[in-house]
Amino acid sequence: MTVGSSFERGLAVLAAIREDGPLRADQLAERLEIPLSTVYRYLKSLRSAGFVEEEQGRYWSAAGTGADAELVRRARPLLERLGAATGETALLTVRSGLRAVCLDQAFAPAAQGNVFPLHQPLPIYAGASKRLLLAYSPQRLRDRVLGARLERFTPASPDVPRLRELLVHSRKRGVAVSHGEFIPGSLAVAVPVLRAGKLVGALTVSGRSTRCDRAWAGAALHELRRASAELEWGL
Repeated sequence: MTVGSSFERGLAVLAAIREDGPLRADQLAERLEIPLSTVYRYLKSLRSAGFVEEEQGRYWSAAGTGADAELVRRARPLLERLGAATGETALLTVRSGLRAVCLDQAFAPAAQGNVFPLHQPLPIYAGASKRLLLAYSPQRLRDRVLGARLERFTPASPDVPRLRELLVHSRKRGVAVSHGEFIPGSLAVAVPVLRAGKLVGALTVSGRSTRCDRAWAGAALHELRRASAELEWGL
């Protein structure tokens, strides 16, 4: 892929990171057919502007800018409603390359719920919200995850064969449910947010399994589908 003007090259670097990151500078240079020194110059500018972040030479798209900020604004009242209706934590997540990012969360009044780090890259395969994002990702990205060695965060974290089954199930039914895959003792339910059939993000409620049972999960799914439909209508 060869890109022309300086502006186009900068956009191409950002687009590649957002779609497939984390990526190294040399990977970007090879993919975009841009000199490595030029890639570093664009990366420096993008980092200064807050569009990308870097750790150990790998770059990923920073969340909370542009369309993400508008999505958070629209989703905020729905997250608060979900938290109040389910009595647990409601969160909004998006995909950034091969990572998931929690953009916002709301907590039920007077409840000690699960807490997720905001704007930090999270593994995209362990947990309902993250696995749902992967299920709706392009096949080439799913293949990259399924072809890698998966870290086990808890005994319930899926291995590759189990993850492959769960991805098919999540995409077919439009919902993901997890039991302690990322946070021990948690139960989470997630649904996609789509625009013109394309994934925008995921809405999730996550609670403690000691107080959340199958009936809670069913009621949470009903509330999530209603909130997702409202959010999609406004996009």
